[in-house]
Amino acid sequence: MNIRNAALAAALLTACNKGTVSGQVVDRDGKPVSGVQVSVLGKTAKTNGKGRFKIDKISDMPEKRVVVNFRKDGFFDFEGGSRVTDGSTYVKVALTKREVVETIDAEAGSSVTYEGLTKSIPPGAWVRPSDGTRASGSVNLFVG
Repeated sequence: MNIRNAALAAALLTACNKGTVSGQVVDRDGKPVSGVQVSVLGKTAKTNGKGRFKIDKISDMPEKRVVVNFRKDGFFDFEGGSRVTDGSTYVKVALTKREVVETIDAEAGSSVTYEGLTKSIPPGAWVRPSDGTRASGSVNLFVG
């Protein structure tokens, strides 16, 4: 193989290793969600008005599975794996809206009822995930 053929072979191999992740994001009612930030392997895109997205030219696309992250204010974040076939994958995800059920005093505790289910929350039970310290003041409870 001469240098010219070796360079062409390397270019073709590089092109074959580039992958694509595409798909659609909807809510729990099946309605498209626009403006969702979708990220995979350091590349990002936002969903359009139909909830669709496409991230292409992913140079380090794995051969079998890829992890895709979805984020939008007002919805719970979602991270999921998808099978890669021939360098591409299609993902359809239903995001869940974040709804504030109740605001309680973290130091006093409370009982919260949502859709017939009651949960007692003891005083001082709230802990900040960032540093493990106890929360104080008002805490919003979300469900989805």
